[in-house]
Amino acid sequence: MTQTTSNKRDHLLLVDASGYAFRSFHAAPAVYRESDGMPVGAVLGFMSMVWRLLGDAREDAPSHTAAIFDAPGKNFRHKIFPDYKANRPAARDEEMEVQWPILRHAAETLGLTPVEMSGYEADDLIATLATRARKVGMRTTIVSSDKDFGQLVEDDHIEIVDPIANVRILSHDIQKRWGVPPNKVAEVQALCGDAVDNIPGIPNLGPTRAAALIRRFGGAAEVVENWQACRWASVRTALKRDGKNVSTYLKLTTLKRDVRLKIGFDALKAQPVYRNHLEEILKVLEAQRFGASLFGLQPSGPDIVDAIKNPFEWWRSELKLRGQSLPSIPQCGFYQRRLVRGGPFVPARIWREPILGENGRTTGKDRIRCEVNGVEKDAQTEWGWLFQQPISEAEFKFQVADFSHAEKYRPTDPKAHPHKPIKLEDAPIPTNPRQRRSS
Repeated sequence: MTQTTSNKRDHLLLVDASGYAFRSFHAAPAVYRESDGMPVGAVLGFMSMVWRLLGDAREDAPSHTAAIFDAPGKNFRHKIFPDYKANRPAARDEEMEVQWPILRHAAETLGLTPVEMSGYEADDLIATLATRARKVGMRTTIVSSDKDFGQLVEDDHIEIVDPIANVRILSHDIQKRWGVPPNKVAEVQALCGDAVDNIPGIPNLGPTRAAALIRRFGGAAEVVENWQACRWASVRTALKRDGKNVSTYLKLTTLKRDVRLKIGFDALKAQPVYRNHLEEILKVLEAQRFGASLFGLQPSGPDIVDAIKNPFEWWRSELKLRGQSLPSIPQCGFYQRRLVRGGPFVPARIWREPILGENGRTTGKDRIRCEVNGVEKDAQTEWGWLFQQPISEAEFKFQVADFSHAEKYRPTDPKAHPHKPIKLEDAPIPTNPRQRRSS
């Protein structure tokens, strides 16, 4: 992949999209689309946060932007340590699950390029892009509340902004919080562990003591090597017994900076936000009433462009509005449908296949084929179900992989049983009462 060299004053903005989407889901009031009851609150909360962020960054506007998402399924850390994040629920809340495809479109609507890669966490993709930007002279702002990004901070090159806490984090902030410079944060985490990610660490060794040992001996490996010199007896015993695991923990806490992302900075150039794009996504979400409060969509909004320029394909071809006429011939493409009323959406596709003669050569004719959730179906019969639910090829591949993962590893996920209606009343009650669906 060729990498375009950027001007030194170029500014890369990387949004931890998955992290803030979850925060919006759990913190914002529940909002549902009136026509079908689909939850849209996380999408609206995420868009509101990004919109405010872009407004705050007006004086230091980014030249390149990206919204980084976690890909579904396990990542390379699970191969290193099978219990990585094993303390987290196996399946995400169904009301959050159905919003992920729209969240990626929402990021595009706000001028951010969605980025994700199977086998890696969003944190690793952010670390990789920030490191690449550093090499070509770009400044990077990471928008996140995740403490793990502290290891990347480098003044005048990589900083962190948390719009929820309204703070900008630089090297001295990392030093104050962790007791070590940014390049030693992962080593402190390896020693003391991380309960959120289910990384055990060394017993009896908290962040303060771990930082003190790092300052004294220089690194996690050196701490283990010099365990006898530790001043705390309980920690000496733990280091002697469990020190051999620290190298594994360090692989878990260290963000990868060399993921082979097939995307260059040219693809991440910041895009303008168009008024008609915001209006269209609100129309699709049936949330036009939030236009003024979230985006200031008055008759003439001063901060957004009114002209229609290269509108995104997705609302022309993916999220059709109700009332459009049905083409008589099934159209090739990617779709989704429910197998039963109230069940989860399953992926589907329609394509044309050439008809071969007895000599193995094409006859010039073809036939329409259709597949729903991996099962061959009659295209004409299915067309009436599919035409109102087109999706992108990327979303189709995502759904195929996610259904396969659910069938093997997430038996309680509705996607593991696509022929059964989803019973929201059987789902765990959210801790935030505002997330409960009204009866």
